[in-house]
Amino acid sequence: MWGITFQWVPSHSGIRGNEVVNAAAKMALTDHNITLLTLPLSTSKRLMSVHME
Repeated sequence: MWGITFQWVPSHSGIRGNEVVNAAAKMALTDHNITLLTLPLSTSKRLMSVHME
């Protein structure tokens, strides 16, 4: 008979760069000082094409 044991290992725990990024992501989600700006579709397409090259 076979026995299988699963163990969760936090692979990113303790890695400084990942900890900083996780903290920044959490802050971004809780920041209520967000200003929405409208951007014309033509400008959006131009900006995307410049950055996708």
